[in-house]
Amino acid sequence: MPLIFLVAVVPGWLQIVAADADARRGFFNGLLEENADLLRSELQGWVPAFSFGLNEPVAEVNETIQGAIDRSKARIREVLPIDEYAARHTLVDLERESLERRLEEPLLETLIGHAVFPRYAFPTDVVTFWVSKPRQPGDAPGKRTFDYEPQRDLQLALTEYAPGRSLTIDKWRFESAALYSPYEPTPAHTIQRQRPYTSCSDCSWATMDSAMAQATLCPVCGSDQLTRTAFITPAGFAPDLNAKREVDRGQAISYAGMTDRARLEPQDPPSAWTESCDGRLLRWTGPRRLVMVNKGVGQRGFRVCPDCGRSEPEYGPGFTATKLMKNGAATTHQHPLEKGAVCAGVAAGPFYLGHEFPTDALLLRLRVAAPVQLGGASTAGLLTRASRMALSSLVEALGLAASRVLQIDEGELSGWWTPVMGGRPDEAQLYLYDLLPGGAGYARAVGNDLPEVLDAAEALLGGCDCPSSCYRCIRHYSNNWIHASLDRHLALALLRHLRTGELPSLTDQDKDHALVALRQLLTLRGIACEENANLGGTRVPLIIQLSNSRVCVDVHHPLIDPLAHESPVIAAARSQFLEAVSLDAFDLLHDLPAAVARLKLPNGAVG
Repeated sequence: MPLIFLVAVVPGWLQIVAADADARRGFFNGLLEENADLLRSELQGWVPAFSFGLNEPVAEVNETIQGAIDRSKARIREVLPIDEYAARHTLVDLERESLERRLEEPLLETLIGHAVFPRYAFPTDVVTFWVSKPRQPGDAPGKRTFDYEPQRDLQLALTEYAPGRSLTIDKWRFESAALYSPYEPTPAHTIQRQRPYTSCSDCSWATMDSAMAQATLCPVCGSDQLTRTAFITPAGFAPDLNAKREVDRGQAISYAGMTDRARLEPQDPPSAWTESCDGRLLRWTGPRRLVMVNKGVGQRGFRVCPDCGRSEPEYGPGFTATKLMKNGAATTHQHPLEKGAVCAGVAAGPFYLGHEFPTDALLLRLRVAAPVQLGGASTAGLLTRASRMALSSLVEALGLAASRVLQIDEGELSGWWTPVMGGRPDEAQLYLYDLLPGGAGYARAVGNDLPEVLDAAEALLGGCDCPSSCYRCIRHYSNNWIHASLDRHLALALLRHLRTGELPSLTDQDKDHALVALRQLLTLRGIACEENANLGGTRVPLIIQLSNSRVCVDVHHPLIDPLAHESPVIAAARSQFLEAVSLDAFDLLHDLPAAVARLKLPNGAVG
């Protein structure tokens, strides 16, 4: 393409175009107009006009191609600092420094970085951690030099470069202290671009719809546990120039929150699902928008000074070393980018640090049939804790299985789950998405090869001998923050039910293992109990002997509703006119007080 050729071979081309007013007005227009027919012809040659995946024509292809030239001209003028260069004599300090930095950047990198030209196979949303050199006598006032400029994909940088987080570069330990980019004089523009973010702490629903900022109840689960905090997308980060550099001697890393898995932005539901497994599994693939945020320490967000960029987690438990606030009010503070300077700016916020991006996604709608349950109308967040563990574990298994079936790196796909809009406790939605912004087609490929991926996931979950999860099955470094919430047994039971309708069940050994802690508690309280009793030919895992009654105890699978599926133990107990109760295996292992409460023992029986 002529424009790419020119950009690649003419050094200093940006300064030449910016310096000449006639060139500013006419160069791009002339170049693109002179080659308009050639460019449109090339576009006609490779732009697809028919979607074989959807089996339908792509809409408005010709209109898009015809308007591409005008949109390109407008976009190029938008990203180049032509007007700023014309007014360069009026710019001072950081504004002049920002312009100088932009002028030094190769034009091709500028156009790629702003997505005017495509950059395939590399992340397009990257930010830099700018480690400035202290100014020296004789340095030009509009120049700033840097010792280090490491870059990370924004999805990772929101955690690894967040204000208050420590990191090591070339054996030096730095702590992020500011939102900064040499291409923006101050973070005021970043703050102006803030986006609303409303989320439910009970069910993980999240949206950037400004209309939902006034909602009092979650539209998914009906909970009133909504948080409303705007998020900003940082253009870059920097340490405090005034802080003394220290050699990394293996000190513990200081954290400043962590990004969640990307949340699926609620959008119109797909018009056509592909149904399988007798309606228990529906799938759809296509483009979706997702958002991920770092909520800071204690999920309180971050404060940002709009004048100097100094940033820090919001004051509270876990972070008390504030420099921006004093006794609850904004205070003067050191300028993080100028040696010895003091800034009187008033910190704004708190904000979350966030990133919205489009990508390819695979949506899986899961439907369970009674007596299998994922939650209930009265369950906080609709889904039980066991169901959440099953869904989290199944997402990890599907991601790992997909990477092996497609023979791609495990870091190319991620995913999460969400309840279904409308508050149905017998449904949930999983989604896998390409981590590459814009999508790389992997999620679509998973949808096309879903049966093979499900086979691989089932083999992965069932082929290990660990008690819940380990690095041989579904644990890996990227999901270390949810290791305690991964259970391959729950995921396997859910997957088999979805695929074949098989009801989750427990073996006698599973029941005995779940009852160990309860038996020990009863023994400590002096309450007699009988293990593995025979009641009319039926094995009863536990019978509790009270002063005037006997209570038969059975254990049911966490994904089974005991009221909709009476067990042989309960039936045998009732036939003998004995009290009977079925306890959730998950509660017995993870929430023993809740299981004991279900027994309804007489007052004083369990102290």
